[in-house]
Amino acid sequence: MKNVINIDEIIIVNSTGIVCLLFLIASKLVNKTTKRVGEYLLNAMIVFTIGNLAMEITTFLIDGLPGRGIHVLQYIVNALLIFGATMTGYLWCLFVEFKIRHSLKWVHRIAVVLAIPVVCNFIFVVLDCFGAGLLFSVSEENVYTRGNFGWLSYIYICLYFLYSIVVVYVAKHKGNQIQFFPVYTFVLPCVLGTIVQAVKYGVATGWFSVVIAILLLEMQLQREESFVDELSGLYNRKYLEFFYKQVRMKKGHTSVRYYDGSESV
Repeated sequence: MKNVINIDEIIIVNSTGIVCLLFLIASKLVNKTTKRVGEYLLNAMIVFTIGNLAMEITTFLIDGLPGRGIHVLQYIVNALLIFGATMTGYLWCLFVEFKIRHSLKWVHRIAVVLAIPVVCNFIFVVLDCFGAGLLFSVSEENVYTRGNFGWLSYIYICLYFLYSIVVVYVAKHKGNQIQFFPVYTFVLPCVLGTIVQAVKYGVATGWFSVVIAILLLEMQLQREESFVDELSGLYNRKYLEFFYKQVRMKKGHTSVRYYDGSESV
């Protein structure tokens, strides 16, 4: 039986996501964002998400269409989608590690360990392309069906998200100043969208939730950068004022006196 899907909704939602991310990339090019490792990783996540949004539209459009070419295309597109989802989680964890440790050497070292789920998913999708049906399969009528082990992909993604939360939690308790790091801002929308799409096939929540998460992440990163001096990389006066306000609020004070003698309520 052909899967029940709302193709119009999927096209509108995913196309909106693509436009939003393309606008974000254009904004980065106009503003000439500094090319750092973290920025490269974030840009890679954006590119993967755009590609997956487009491929998701494609797989729903061709689902159930006749033809040998469609049959092959269904396998290719769905394999890339599953692999792309795991890669997004992988890049997110590398981004988190670099933002916390600021060490390219450490990122190279941990990248090998974090790549294990990516490699496993790659092996599974290759086997599925030859008819194994582990994560997914395509019927003779060219209809996509989730495999008996399709839940593994969602487990891998959730493990990546959990890993990023644990890394940030441990870093904070070790005294790392990452007050503005938006780990939950990114993870929560992704988890909610992934759960909905895992439970209900045919709704466009998975990748669009990633779009929302990336936009929120970018907003938080812009806020963080406003507290940092571009030349020295150290916190600026704006951060000191913010920090003193937070300290005073925790102590129950209604006014803040800054180091230059000025005062605000």
